[in-house]
Amino acid sequence: MPKILCVGNRHRLASLIEDEVGKAGYSALLQTPREALQKTAPEVAAAILDWEANRKESRRILGLLKSAGLPVVVITSHVAEAYGGEPFADLYLEKPTTAQVLATLILELLRLEIERQSLTRAGAGAIAA
Repeated sequence: MPKILCVGNRHRLASLIEDEVGKAGYSALLQTPREALQKTAPEVAAAILDWEANRKESRRILGLLKSAGLPVVVITSHVAEAYGGEPFADLYLEKPTTAQVLATLILELLRLEIERQSLTRAGAGAIAA
């Protein structure tokens, strides 16, 4: 089952969205920031990063997630700080939010990514023909 990676220090983040993403065939997986800096879990389809104030590693984690080609939603109460430099997340969501809103947004990003990949493959096939 593909996973939605939830990076943060609170288990609550993963448990909040577990039911919502489960309805769409995904599971939620929690990693601490330290774990996320070491390696990204296999079979991850997208990520949610809980951006903490003054946490230098948040930008590094965002860079690792984006370089892995993952759609990323950043949730934070510090939007200006999180948005203040590259790399950029696909979406920034200000806290507080609900599990339903967060799950809906990450699932929509996944749908768009799948659609983009499909169009890219179709275009490559047309060029090869």
